[in-house]
Formats: sequence, structure tokens, C-alpha cells
Amino acid sequence: MRLPILILFTFITSFAHANFRAAPDSKPMVPVLDEELYDISVLNADDGHYYLTGTWIGNETQTPLYKSENLTDWTFVSTIHTSKGTLTAPELYQHDGTFLLLVTENEGTTLYRSTKPSGPYKRHARLGEGIKRASLFFDDSHTYLVYGGGHIAKLSHDLKRIVSPPEWLHPSFDLERPTAYGWATEKAQMLRVGTDSAQIIKENGRYYLLASERLTRLNDVMYDVLCASSESLLGPYTERRLAFMHAGGGTVFKDKSGQYQVAFSGQADDQYVVENKLPIITPAKFIKENTSIAYTGDYYAEKEPIGNIRNRLPHVQVRDPSICKGPDGWYHQVGTENWVDVEFGKPRIMLRRSKDLWNWEDVNHLVDCADLGTQVDGSPLGFKEGERVMMWAPEIQYIKSQNVFMLSVSIPRIPNGGNMQTWIFKGDKPEGPFKNISTGAMHRGIDGFFYEEEDGQVYYLYGANNMTKMNADLTGFDGEFKQLLGLHGIEGMSLVKIDDTYLLARADNTGGPGTATYECIYGTSDNIWGPYDYRGSVPHCGHTTMFAGHDGKWRMTMFGSDSHAPVHHGLGILQFELNKHDRLTVTEDR
Repeated sequence: MRLPILILFTFITSFAHANFRAAPDSKPMVPVLDEELYDISVLNADDGHYYLTGTWIGNETQTPLYKSENLTDWTFVSTIHTSKGTLTAPELYQHDGTFLLLVTENEGTTLYRSTKPSGPYKRHARLGEGIKRASLFFDDSHTYLVYGGGHIAKLSHDLKRIVSPPEWLHPSFDLERPTAYGWATEKAQMLRVGTDSAQIIKENGRYYLLASERLTRLNDVMYDVLCASSESLLGPYTERRLAFMHAGGGTVFKDKSGQYQVAFSGQADDQYVVENKLPIITPAKFIKENTSIAYTGDYYAEKEPIGNIRNRLPHVQVRDPSICKGPDGWYHQVGTENWVDVEFGKPRIMLRRSKDLWNWEDVNHLVDCADLGTQVDGSPLGFKEGERVMMWAPEIQYIKSQNVFMLSVSIPRIPNGGNMQTWIFKGDKPEGPFKNISTGAMHRGIDGFFYEEEDGQVYYLYGANNMTKMNADLTGFDGEFKQLLGLHGIEGMSLVKIDDTYLLARADNTGGPGTATYECIYGTSDNIWGPYDYRGSVPHCGHTTMFAGHDGKWRMTMFGSDSHAPVHHGLGILQFELNKHDRLTVTEDR
């Protein structure tokens, strides 16, 4: 259904962060009604009640009505409309003392009126052939029909016909045009908010256009709600952002306390949403300096254990967390921190340790920029003292056969050119000191990873698919890099062996700018060199590190690169098992 263009003028706290953030004590979203409905619409009526309707799954020739005083306890009122054809996306409104039912019927949009919310509803107007999943927006003395992904047309005062050519509301290149930094390419900007079910709400002196679209996310197709906003009804509108994941076809409304709520039901084919086909109502908030809207984070929309994963480093911003178990009973962790805020010449890569994977203590920094040496071709790096430098994707691994720790560190941007290079260090203890195994960078590319075979042979991986053997004393490579084939992905590999099966994980971005998710794509092989057969993905776990715990259980990390991950730039940990079909069964790590 339609998600409205809201204009809101009541005070609602603005949040500067990106999108959805799960609160530490968040709970799962739960259905409010045990009835299978799509396209949920809720009316906050003047009689003190809320009225809910939607597309009746399996009974699409009828439109049901439910009533509640508290948004939690609902009772069936009646069937308020029947048709010989299909009825979808019904919307209820109260306007000028009457109740309006707007519904997609027989491949077009029809408006019905009644003096009571329960009907009877009489046909008032056929507003358009081929116009589907529409909504009404009342602004001052005017009423608009909003449909598609952002078409808007003014209606006559008697609401019987369209009286103006439709306008197309869409993001403008003149507002918030994305900027590229360093090696990154300029991201594209979608010239639409969505493809269907558009809705407008008005608040904070702004118009919010919400629309649904089936997006490529989570290595699948998700039906989501996106949002763009403007100070003027006809634009220009900001770049679209993902507003309500898994809520496509839902609507936004204000409850009796002034809190905004979003009402939706998860699609039948959505394998990640907490519930499928049952109505959910959950609070919403305005974010990004009131330019967009999102879930409050008090409730999570995705199934456990993804939905309720907790950040174990809540006071640190970290990407690419790497964890290994040491021979001393500790777990050791490094990650990308302060990636643009540390000056050249200062120590980097903080080591943390934990006995239980929950309580972490800082140990010390492992690498000084002076230890890097040269670029891979022998030329100097070119950093000046005090200059900002990025050090990314450190990887720490204990090599049991030699009782040493290996550490790789990448730099994505280098003043003298030669971007994306990686250095490798070796140390006798996790806290160091670590010594560069060469006089400079070992290779071009980033995201190093170490894997030790049962016979003590150490393999080194980097990027999306490159692997080679390391020499006996771990001071260099033994042979050329070969590509591990059969599994897609762009970076961030991790490799383990479970019984006789090699399990390879890669990171991949699925989706477009502002909506993409960063996934763990995994595959298996009975040969370390592959080819690897694709087996599945784990949501939001791009650039995971898989590791065996001291308790014998397998675990993987999540840091949440995408802005709507339950953990964002933090440390989440999941347990997993590899089942007989070579697919991961992911569970909560307690």
C-alpha cells in the first residue's frame, strides 16, 4: 500500500545518524492481529477508535474492517466492501465529516463514501483506470491523489475527478548530490523514490514522500519502503533512503499521543522478516535532521538471531573485526577503527582481548606507521608527519604449528599513488612486538586473511578470490597467487575447514546506493583450491571472520556496513553450524 507524504509540525526528536538502529533492549515486532492481510492501512478516527483494513489474502473480493482502542487489541467489525473483481490496497480516511474508502478495484482506483466507518459505503467516483495502489493527501484546502512511485494529481473539491495533469515527484540532482572520496566512484542517484504504493505525510515543515519498491538486498529481493523529503510539495526532493525494511505496501499514521506508527505485513516470500502476512504496527521516528523517517529501533523487524544481535563494543566504531583464539585461553580482536582520524606517525591497530567474547579490554596498539616501510614496488609511501592516514581491515591469526601470530594491515589510499596495498607482520605474542616480514608492502589489494591447514601449511588470501601458500618460515609467499573460482563476491574472504569440507566466505554488496546491504556470501568445496559451490548468504555479515571458539563452537563476526544492519560499525557475533547440505545454520551466541 501507499506510504504517505507526511507533513508534520509537532515536535519529534531528530536523529543525525543514518537509518535504523536497534536499541540494546530492543524486542521483536509482533503481529497485532491473527489475520492474513497485505497493504495494511490504519485510520485514527475522531470517535476514539482506530480502524484497520487491508488486502484480505485468499479473499480478495472483500474488504474487511477491524477496530481497536489501543492498537493492540483488535475486533472484527464487518466486511465493508465486496466486488466481483479483485480488491487490493484499501485506504480509509476521515474527511469533512465523512469516511472515505479508496481501493484498487478492477485495474483502477475507486473512491467510496460513508457516514460511518463501518459503512455502508457508496460509490462516489472512479478516479482513474490503470491507477493502482493509490492514496489521498489533504493539504490545506486541496486534496491530491498520490499513486505509483510518486505521481501526484489534484482532485476536484467534490473528490469526483482529477483536475490537473499529474506531476512526478522524485529526488533532485540539485539536492545532496553524492560526493566521491579518494578511490571511490561517485554513486548513482535514483531518480525515483519507489515504484508503487506512494504516500505523503507532512511534518517538521516538510513533505515526506514514501513509496514501496522490490529491492535487491540481502542477496534476495525485499519489498521495502523508501523515503525522500522536501520543503515544497512539488519538490525538489532529497535523495531517497531506505525507511522501513520489509514493510513494502505499508502505511504511516499518527496515533492519539502524536507518535508516528508504521503499519505493514511481511511478504509471504520474505525469509528474513519476523512474521509473514500478519499485520504489524510499530513506532517510527524522524532521522537525518528530519529529512527522512525510520523505525525507532525499539523493535526489530528481522528474524532472530540476526534481528536481536547485540553490539559487543558499543563505545567503539569498528569495521572489519577480526577475532582469533590464542593458546592462552583468550580471544584476540583487531579491526578498522578511526579510519580517517589518526595522523601518520601515531601507533595504530588496537588489540583487544576477552575470555568470554562479551567483555573486552584494550591491550595496546600493534603497528606504528614507521614500521610499514615502502610500497610494494619499493617506492616511499609519501605520507607527511601529521597527515591523516587510513589503515583498514587488519587481520590477526594464531598459527598453531609455529606458535606465532600473523597480522595483515591494508592501506587503501597512498599519497604517492599505488592505492590498495597490504603489509604483513609476525609476532611471538598477540600484543607484539610485530615485525614486518618484508621491507614494505607484500601485494596490491586489501583484506588479507591467514588459514592454517592441519599439516601446518599456511595459506594467505586477499581481495575477492586470491590465494597462495606462505613459505615455511612465514616470511613470504611460496608460489603465485591463484584465483578461487565458483563463488561471487567483491572482497573480505575468510576460510575455515569443518570436518573434510572447506568453507569460504566472501563479502558482497547487494542493492543500489542508499539501500544496499553488505552480505556474507559463502560456498563449500572438498578441495582448498576450489571450485567453491555457492551455498547461501548471511544478512549484514559482509567481511566476516569465521573462527573456532575455545568451546569448540564455530562463530562469525558482523560489523554492519549497511546503515540498516542491526549492528552498525560495531562487533556482533553469531554461532553457526554447517549442516549435511553444506548450508549454514546460524544461531544466537549466548
